[in-house]
Amino acid sequence: MDDGRLSCRQEHPFLAWVKKETGISLNSSQQQAVLHKDGPLLLLATPGAGKTTVLNLRIAYLLLEHQADPRQILALTFSRAAARDMEARFLNLFGRWIRQPIRFSTIHSFAYQVVANYFRRRQRPFKVIENETGFNSKSAVLKSICQRFYAAVVSEEKLEELANAIGYVKNAMLPLADIDKLDFKINHLKEIYLAYEQYKKTSNAPTVLLDFDDMLTLAHDILEKETGLLAFYQNQYRYIMTDESQDTSLIQHKIIEKIARPHDNLFMVGDEDQAIYGFRGAAPRYLLEFKQTYPGAKVIAMTENFRSSQEIVNLTNRFIKANQKRYAKEMFTRNAGHKPVHVCKFKHEGEQWEYLVRQLSGAGDLSQKAIIYRNNASAIGLINKLEQRGIPFYLRDFKNRFFNHWVVEDVLNFLRFSYNDKSTAVLERIHTKLNPFISKDDLTFLKGLGETGICLTVLAERYAGDSKKARGFLKLQKYFNQLNKLSPQWAIRFIRQEMKYEESAERICNNLGYSFDNVKSILANLEHIAGGLPGHQEFAGRLKELEKIMAEAQNNRGRNAVTLTTMHSAKGLEFQRVYLIDLVEGVIPGAESIKKGNQDSLEEERRLFYVGMTRAARELFLLTVENYQQEQVQESRFVKEVRQILQPADRAAATQAQPVSKPPAAGMFVDHKKFGVGKVLSVNMGKDTLRVGFENGQVKDLLYSVCVENNLIRIL
Repeated sequence: MDDGRLSCRQEHPFLAWVKKETGISLNSSQQQAVLHKDGPLLLLATPGAGKTTVLNLRIAYLLLEHQADPRQILALTFSRAAARDMEARFLNLFGRWIRQPIRFSTIHSFAYQVVANYFRRRQRPFKVIENETGFNSKSAVLKSICQRFYAAVVSEEKLEELANAIGYVKNAMLPLADIDKLDFKINHLKEIYLAYEQYKKTSNAPTVLLDFDDMLTLAHDILEKETGLLAFYQNQYRYIMTDESQDTSLIQHKIIEKIARPHDNLFMVGDEDQAIYGFRGAAPRYLLEFKQTYPGAKVIAMTENFRSSQEIVNLTNRFIKANQKRYAKEMFTRNAGHKPVHVCKFKHEGEQWEYLVRQLSGAGDLSQKAIIYRNNASAIGLINKLEQRGIPFYLRDFKNRFFNHWVVEDVLNFLRFSYNDKSTAVLERIHTKLNPFISKDDLTFLKGLGETGICLTVLAERYAGDSKKARGFLKLQKYFNQLNKLSPQWAIRFIRQEMKYEESAERICNNLGYSFDNVKSILANLEHIAGGLPGHQEFAGRLKELEKIMAEAQNNRGRNAVTLTTMHSAKGLEFQRVYLIDLVEGVIPGAESIKKGNQDSLEEERRLFYVGMTRAARELFLLTVENYQQEQVQESRFVKEVRQILQPADRAAATQAQPVSKPPAAGMFVDHKKFGVGKVLSVNMGKDTLRVGFENGQVKDLLYSVCVENNLIRIL
């Protein structure tokens, strides 16, 4: 495979014209890809390799050099945003010379076209329910079906997990018999799947109800059975290009394979090292088996990284080689070196957040900085801290279910009942999480009395003949009396531990297949938010305030704001400075992947870490903690791999701070062995002094030479 280190000796006339008109010059592998006309080709594009430019230049090459019919070109990519971006870039480059429209599309949009064409020919109505509202929406249908199998109300979190599981089955083309073998923690998955499929076929007859995944399965089946329609699309699209192909599912690959025949003019762009959607049914192995699927296919690797510094490219290139199921390739860059990669360890998340706040305060253009995390749970406490310190942020693709989660509602209801212990309505919302058990009959009894007495005292009197149960109710009432005297942070901890809420929540999670780790994460975040707040009303108000702030922060794109995003959502983005946070075992790699312990799961986790690191252009910070969500943890195995890769000369950067080798500048932060963390206010090397303002409020004039000789300060 050519990796682009050498340039072609004689420049092709088309490439010379492109350079003249657009200023774009290509390396050897990029040139080979652009000038490829017929036959199957797999283009392996490492991060920052310029794949979108190459895709667009190849389209222009087919049209301008070979007079291909624009209507016969189909460019497919992963998302609508990516398709729009590719089209916009194409028009910006070649809109002056190419007026006819090109089909830039997602695979789902193409599948919709196939399905619509099929149903129109048969004069049969259909309706897409994915983004509908009302009783026929996908969410409402699944919720209704779940009520047949589950006693408790199904949460939005569980509905999303269920929808993902159904989508996985379809995208991976699994037979029904294999559903029970899946690792999804969903009781009655097969029965719910069958009921959901039956509902869509019969509930609204003759109209067929479809979701997005049905578009794929139906399109595949139609092309399989309707040879005339298949021939139509094969003739319609003589040149097919796919981007982000490592994230394409098996059924999507099969659809593409069908329409690419018999010409096999398939130009597939992807990178198996960036495949991070296995949980959606993505099939990166298809890239590894490309030559078996398309005999005689060419494979070209574009491995020059135009984005990142020498240090970042060297590290990430070596890091991803730990994976075995990949093509052998060497990512490189001609970019100069910049700064070492920093690996920083903190005692807990709070210390980590303080570090981030110090780094970002007065840091200039925040739009070129990003904080990237594995799970959205990592954002909650961080957002609280950033907002308190007045640091603007853009929250990307955040599914804001935190504030409506049943755990948050439970905690608020515990606090409410501590103030209003006569309210049967509030007690009813939490009665299944209390010990001793309060039955529905007990609730009916209390409702019959009206709010005339303290609920738990009334129940103790009702069970006077059962001394153990009566004592239990009185003890519980005592707990609620204590609860309303505690600060919000201590009240939440009291609910978790003394009132044994965590035990009840774990039991519920086990019964309903919910994630208990997620529950603990929510409780830890609630404690972080409650920290420093004087009363329960202020705590409830802060939750409402944060919910509004986070909703508004999703509109801050393009502003002077630091980007907060998950590793998955960061795919395709780049920033001058990147912080990866909460890099601990159980988060990245995730607990489920560790538990499975199989190669595929851990390799996908490593790819996700790789994607996060390769978002950085000039500066990369990897942050880990010793205690996460109030539990002692181990740093991520991937952080350990990074430490091993970094050369001895770089390892000074792989600590909590850098030893002072030259005087720090004003505005920098230092860590003094005696006085702690401080900000350098001024530097006077004529007098050999640093003036530092420390976090405890003290301002000290330090002799620089003494600090260096005795290793007293380190730059943060």
